[in-house]
Amino acid sequence: MTSTTTELLAHLRSLPDAVGAYVEAARRAVSAPLEATGALDRGAQRELHGLSWIAASAEAIRQATLWGLALSEAGRLGAGESLALRVGIGEYLEQLTTALPMSQNELFRPREIGVEAEAACLRQDKSASWFLAHGNTPETRRQLVEHVAQGGGIDEGLRDETLDAVREQYRRFSADKILPQAQKWHLQDELIPDAVIAELAELGTFGVCIPEEYGGLGLGKLALCVVTEELSRASFGTGSLGRPS
Repeated sequence: MTSTTTELLAHLRSLPDAVGAYVEAARRAVSAPLEATGALDRGAQRELHGLSWIAASAEAIRQATLWGLALSEAGRLGAGESLALRVGIGEYLEQLTTALPMSQNELFRPREIGVEAEAACLRQDKSASWFLAHGNTPETRRQLVEHVAQGGGIDEGLRDETLDAVREQYRRFSADKILPQAQKWHLQDELIPDAVIAELAELGTFGVCIPEEYGGLGLGKLALCVVTEELSRASFGTGSLGRPS
């Protein structure tokens, strides 16, 4: 285990507490005026929207730390996974403490709810500052790109045999049935052929989340995400077919 990996693991263990403290400060800042007045005005709606983004981003960081630690325990935390963790967590921390992009042209900043000091405190936390300094940097991104370009992978296992089997099945289908034709469909503005849709139906694509008693597979939303991801890998248009409306 390299010194960088040792550092990474140490910071993965301690980071969630610091991020959680920031989320709690944001929650208090938003909820206090609402609890005092008992009313929800238009300004508060934006603050609540921002809070939801703060909480979601923090949860993404927490899940990333759990993923990294689980990989380490299983002996599967390699260079690709370490670099992906550094880039992803570093960027999310930057967004949390400066400006969260809630859409292409809408940012939510700590000062909007008066938690600039708490954001600065999070940036100064030992683990957060390590990710900010060594996470989403040009050098780390270059290393990650080189890792993938040289044939290196990033662990995609979900620690669930069924979900991993679903991923493998749809990856094969996408590579064999969609990828060879996807560019032609796009350039000629063609609809996805009925024959391909029929094969997707035979796989159960359109009933992934539907309970088995109603004729579906009953695999849940995470399985649907896996299916959509694998189909979109070959063609975004085909991937959209599996999403619920």
